[in-house]
Amino acid sequence: GVLTMFVGITIGYGTGLIYDYNMSILGDVTEISAQGIIANYNYEYLSNIFLLIASTIILSIVGMLTLDRFSKKYTRNEEEDRLIISKKALKITTIVFAICMVLFVYSIVKGMPASGIFLSQTENTYIRKLFGEGSTLGNGLIVILAAIFILCGYVYGIVSRNIKSHGNYGKILTKSFEGTGYIFALLFFLTVFNTMLDYTNFQTIIATRIIDFVGSTQVTGVILVLLAFLSIILITVIMPSSLAKWNLIAPVYVPLLMRANITPTFTQVIFLAGDSIGKLFSPIYVYLIITVGFMYKYEKNCDETIFSTMKKIMPTVLLLGLTWLGIIIGWYLIGLPIGIGTSTTM
Repeated sequence: GVLTMFVGITIGYGTGLIYDYNMSILGDVTEISAQGIIANYNYEYLSNIFLLIASTIILSIVGMLTLDRFSKKYTRNEEEDRLIISKKALKITTIVFAICMVLFVYSIVKGMPASGIFLSQTENTYIRKLFGEGSTLGNGLIVILAAIFILCGYVYGIVSRNIKSHGNYGKILTKSFEGTGYIFALLFFLTVFNTMLDYTNFQTIIATRIIDFVGSTQVTGVILVLLAFLSIILITVIMPSSLAKWNLIAPVYVPLLMRANITPTFTQVIFLAGDSIGKLFSPIYVYLIITVGFMYKYEKNCDETIFSTMKKIMPTVLLLGLTWLGIIIGWYLIGLPIGIGTSTTM
């Protein structure tokens, strides 16, 4: 379960069915970088939606099969408190969830009485109102969904009598944090290490050298796509932050690939793919540290480390990386549209 969540979160940075504020900012950087070649270029948020939907489905299936195949030797049964199963509680919770989703959808619809409270009031187009700067939905989607799930869990627990009182619910919420002190110790040392990296500017120097090397090459076509993908993985290992990395990469890669007849939108897809795979390898990625902490919590009879956790997910990482590469190369060679009004080539 812990490994599945980590792989899902990491691969989810590169694909997914829901846009967020981070995707909006990356699109803005892509647009600015492309305008050096095409002055009136405008990045559209749905310009890569077909490829994202396809990759989400394919990567989910591959991830599920490989995790099931390679993680069985790490699986064991755990004794858990038995929950009271209640059909009445399930029906009531379903109604509450449906009401929450109706209110959620109403809050992102514009033009209705008291609607659109989650939309940005400073943007012009509807997509930018959803995910642009100042959008409550773009900035707080995870918080909104978490609040809905917590409310539904509370309703089910009260109706089914799994939760005896308000205080009991608080204990249930905090139970998952028991034995996670190792996480905070790891985060402390990660913070110190990242501070040292920032002080020495090591990440930026190495990333710039890799970017300059790719920018100086004379290759085109599939070889250029492959080189960009692999270089982004290498940069991500030492610089997990997507936005900081794309601010360095986009001004070089977007014009470079445009001159090779590759659209800026497809270049951003290549970046998202490489970024998601590179995070799985990065020992300074914060979610890897948290994963190690939870692995340590459940693996009571062994000393869990960053590298032992990476070893457990390595087969899955390699297969997902090859799958992502196959999707990108295949889409490029076939020339399918990657989104609404956008293809892989100019």
